[in-house]
Amino acid sequence: VGESERQLRLLFDQAYLMRPSIIFFDEIDGLAPVRSSRQDQIHSSIVSTLLALMDGLDNRGEIVVIGATNRLDSIDPALRRPGRFDREFLFNLPDRKARKHILKIHTRDWNPKLKDTFVEELADKCVGYCGADIKALCTEAALVALRRRYPQIYTSSQKFQLDVTSIVLGSQDFYYAMRNIVPASQRALISPGRALSSVIRPLLESTLADVLVCLHRVFPHAELSQGDRREADLVSQLLEDDAYSDDDNDGAPSIFDTQSHLGSPKKQPSSATTQKPFLHFTMSAYHQPTSYQPRLLLAGDRGSGQTAHLAPALLHCLEKFTVHRLDLPTLYSVSAKTPEESCAQVFREARRSVPSVVYMPHISEWWEAISDTVRSTFLTLLQDIPSFCPVLILATSETTYRELPDEVRCIFRSTYGEVVNVKRPSEEDRRKFFIDLILVQAARPPARRKKAALETLEELVPAEPPPPRQLSQEEQKRLEDQEEDTLRELRLFLRDVTKRLATDKRFNIFSKPVDIEEVSDYLEVIRQPMDLSTIMTRIDTHKYLTVKDFLGDVDLICSNALEYNPDKDPGDKIIRHRACTLKDTAHAMFAAELDPEFNRMCEEIKESRRKRGFQTTAQQTNPPGAASRRPGVAAEEASRSIQGNGTQALSSKCNNHIKRKARRRPSWGRGIIRKKKSYLKKE
Repeated sequence: VGESERQLRLLFDQAYLMRPSIIFFDEIDGLAPVRSSRQDQIHSSIVSTLLALMDGLDNRGEIVVIGATNRLDSIDPALRRPGRFDREFLFNLPDRKARKHILKIHTRDWNPKLKDTFVEELADKCVGYCGADIKALCTEAALVALRRRYPQIYTSSQKFQLDVTSIVLGSQDFYYAMRNIVPASQRALISPGRALSSVIRPLLESTLADVLVCLHRVFPHAELSQGDRREADLVSQLLEDDAYSDDDNDGAPSIFDTQSHLGSPKKQPSSATTQKPFLHFTMSAYHQPTSYQPRLLLAGDRGSGQTAHLAPALLHCLEKFTVHRLDLPTLYSVSAKTPEESCAQVFREARRSVPSVVYMPHISEWWEAISDTVRSTFLTLLQDIPSFCPVLILATSETTYRELPDEVRCIFRSTYGEVVNVKRPSEEDRRKFFIDLILVQAARPPARRKKAALETLEELVPAEPPPPRQLSQEEQKRLEDQEEDTLRELRLFLRDVTKRLATDKRFNIFSKPVDIEEVSDYLEVIRQPMDLSTIMTRIDTHKYLTVKDFLGDVDLICSNALEYNPDKDPGDKIIRHRACTLKDTAHAMFAAELDPEFNRMCEEIKESRRKRGFQTTAQQTNPPGAASRRPGVAAEEASRSIQGNGTQALSSKCNNHIKRKARRRPSWGRGIIRKKKSYLKKE
């Protein structure tokens, strides 16, 4: 407890030392959630610490604090007051013009380029797509074109050489790509807005045009949202507003108190004189449209398409505005909230993100299903919205306007043009629909797959494997140093294990080579002798790259002892027993003390050196013929050198006239147990 607060203080201290600097909090709703009685005390302490640190910043602007979140309601309200987070920027989903620009960015390297008309039509279809969704759409379209051009690559795991210039994208590739991709905004909640489909458009196209005319009259903000007028920045907007202002500021009264600086008092203006208010400004309605309680109801007979087609098409035209859905699932889907709380939250979010739209489908069924408390809450929230607040209430009804309840008809008044009675399609609309359906679509032959094209697929040439990347001298040197450091740790570990085995009294007979003078036939039976002292020598000469190689020599000691000492007399049984004990002890040590990850690294180093043809320093210094000698010959030469060294030492002792008693070596020290005569006599 307290570690998070300490880290926050260290962060602000570091930002102060490195000023000018920026502190960015991603997903700040997880760091500073809303403080309540049900909130954990730890989070409340973190929020309090963050508030205190932000209040302690100076006003020189050298430290900028930025936070990002997609859950604005989860942030503590104290963070959103001036002095902490002064500005709030709401980034909605890209509109039609933004989607077109994003499509051009992701297809700018394509050759040939896409047509502007196709890009505009594709931007119209991608409603609800964010930038990542549009990028995935372009990638998926390219993959669809690849599967269409080379379907045989998906039947084999082998790599082939492909002609990229022969892959040409078409409109059907983007169509199938849009079917495969689900936009991120529609995975949790499906957007209610969508354009009229090509099938139903001839029937409802004229009706939709009439509804749009009524919408522009009730809600003028919708007309500006459909234009291609680019939004100006704040400075240009202020200049434009000043240019079209209705007031003349030349004769406006001064807002400064200048009488205290004059030497002689002047006559005070009479209180009875009417003075124009200081903060009274008017603005042209063309540049700042106003709407008085914007509401629109689409009513008509059941099946006229007002809820299934017209309302989604209308919301598709209002894609720049945030749409808040208020229906029965919205009120009752969250079990932790009451319907009244859900209704209040919808209106609160709509007022915060103005201009916005509150969409209420099937308002007649909705009004009959909710309780009296929810109705009272809804009417109260509706009346609390300021009269000129740009919050559009869009509703649909599957009944005529006369059949609606009186309370609903009071909300949407037909005398103010807030009700659109959807009629059945006219004869001309039906004629357009059937002409397109029968004479165009039905007359078109069904699409058939070309069997001949599928049977005669071209045989692709397998791609050549890429050559291994050649390491530079610096990289080679760095790699060798890393490998040598790892192998050095391995040798230290092997020396420690060998020392513990050699100092164990049970394994003294395996600590030195076998005395050839006492056992003359040893080299005839054992072709590759091995002992712990030889293993230590091999460690010093860098012969072991892995633990497996070391355990191989330990196993060789055991197998040699078992081979030369048959299971006949008690002396041989003791040697066989201790040899097996040596093998098990060595394996148990490595199983208990060796890190598997370190062992894997050693195996990789051995394999890498084998591929590179790497030779150790000890191997390079040895003469070429030394490594090709047989193990038995090497042992014989070693024994001869030992005998020669012993003869030279004896002659030197005689020359110095030093008489010492020859120290008797035990049988265990010479690596063999002599067979007693008693056993021979009994046999």
